Amino acid sequence: MMTQTLCAPLRLLILMLLGGAVHATSLGNYAHHAEIKGEGAGPFFHLALTMEVYRNSLSLGLQDLRVFNAAGEIVPYALMLKTDIPQPTVEQTELRGFPLYSDAQTTNQGIQIRREQNGALVSIEPSKPTLTHKLTGVILDASHVVAPLVALDVALPEYRQPFQRFRIEASDDLKDWRGVHDSATIAVLTQGDARIEQRRIELPALHAKYLRLTWIDPQDIPSLPKVIATSSATLPQIQPELLWSETLPPLPSKNGEIIYRLNGVLPVERIRFLLPQINTLTPAQILARNNDKQPWHKLSDTVLYRLASKGAEFLSPDIDLEGEAISELQIKLDARAGGVGSTPPQIKFAIQPQQLVFLARGNGPFTLAWGMAGATANTLPLATLVPAYRYQDGLPGNLASIDVNKIDSTKPLADRDTTNTQMDPTIQRKWLLWGVLVAGSAALLLMAWKLIRTNENIEK
Repeated sequence: MMTQTLCAPLRLLILMLLGGAVHATSLGNYAHHAEIKGEGAGPFFHLALTMEVYRNSLSLGLQDLRVFNAAGEIVPYALMLKTDIPQPTVEQTELRGFPLYSDAQTTNQGIQIRREQNGALVSIEPSKPTLTHKLTGVILDASHVVAPLVALDVALPEYRQPFQRFRIEASDDLKDWRGVHDSATIAVLTQGDARIEQRRIELPALHAKYLRLTWIDPQDIPSLPKVIATSSATLPQIQPELLWSETLPPLPSKNGEIIYRLNGVLPVERIRFLLPQINTLTPAQILARNNDKQPWHKLSDTVLYRLASKGAEFLSPDIDLEGEAISELQIKLDARAGGVGSTPPQIKFAIQPQQLVFLARGNGPFTLAWGMAGATANTLPLATLVPAYRYQDGLPGNLASIDVNKIDSTKPLADRDTTNTQMDPTIQRKWLLWGVLVAGSAALLLMAWKLIRTNENIEK
């Protein structure tokens, strides 16, 4: 009788343990879910996660993601991390430049070109003397660069203007030129002790033997620029494009602070500040934190600007953060610059969405679910999910997506009662198992104590 009494709590705990396991596979236990639309038969599918997934996940690092089949079973999946994507070999090469001059009658025309047999430029000279001998551009020799050109770093010996604008064209024979960039801009700005230089021009993985840079304002060119080309081997496109947020205003000001809330803990790649007034320039310090309980930490010192010059508008470049997890941003403006006016700047931010790869086990439709507090990771390494996977083959499986306009959402259990947060079933089962073990140990101790007392009474 005593044994049956002691075993009753054990049986109850075991039933609770099994109930938690059933609860873990319930799609309704997750606050958000969306049907996955795939092309083809699989067995693998890949999809790029959306901003809604990042914003509504209740676990840092997307640990609460799950993929269900039509039977309500969780199917295996992997997240493609940055570490899964090898970085291409990057080389930097200084390109030899040849000046282009013009006079009042001609512009970058009437030139004589001498080349070696391998295509390397020897000289570029005017076919006739020029009157004003005004420097208008430069031809760059990239014939010895093998990999595609992805960026140029353009530096001038001196800067008579804070901005330099030029067109970029490409050619393989110095006769037929194709446009690459209509208005590339480099900037060198100073404000007190602060200095910002933006000399990098991104290129679209360009194959070209020669580049032609033609200044839009040629009177501002003091001498030939120094140009460093960045080249990189092309890898399969296995990362989706950056996702940009909507425009976010700052929170209501407290003690003059300018704070922005991102509506989630998000891996921010870039921040863009939108200044309200033209001809604004101010040094700024950018800080961040994960929640309002943490102290602020500095991300960057920069110069924010929005300037008009010669009919064009120049904006400060985006700030790169390399995926740091952030929920709130703060900017501190340098008072010496006079601020930004009565209206504070707005911001936009971008994230690099991860690719989710899943195995289509069972029947569809398949559903992506997320939104469970305290969840632990359920993802597999990509090399485990897809045996013999090679990044050279591109993304594994067929393309899939979720319809962000048809995301089904219920209020998360964690938000219904903050004092009784719904736990991840994995954690719940772990604590229940410990409860079973503790209860079993207590029952054995009680039985042993009863047995000892019985023996003592018999001996007496």
